[in-house]
Amino acid sequence: MSINIINIINYSSLKAKPKTYKIAKDTIDSFSLNINTYPTYYSNAVLASLMQKYEPVFIKANINKLHKININTIKYPFVYMYEDEADLYLACKINTCFSFGKDFNKIKKDIENLF
Repeated sequence: MSINIINIINYSSLKAKPKTYKIAKDTIDSFSLNINTYPTYYSNAVLASLMQKYEPVFIKANINKLHKININTIKYPFVYMYEDEADLYLACKINTCFSFGKDFNKIKKDIENLF
């Protein structure tokens, strides 16, 4: 079930679906006692709860721009790339795109400031 929750969090963040995200959040909250008491037994649930705390960030851009960047250099736990038609880099969380521009270093800095 934890893997499904992780997938729901990623999907709802990518597609900006707060209602779907709430389903994942409510499910995690209902199992929080077990997750906090026995974290080694529920490692994927711990990951899902961390994803809830630090919402995934999707960097959206056209394929050529995405090939030029390395998201592994960003100091934030959940960063993904998503091919989009945008000529700019967009950094988006579930509710909003919070950073955009042609300079990836600006986007990287804005993401790292979330942490």
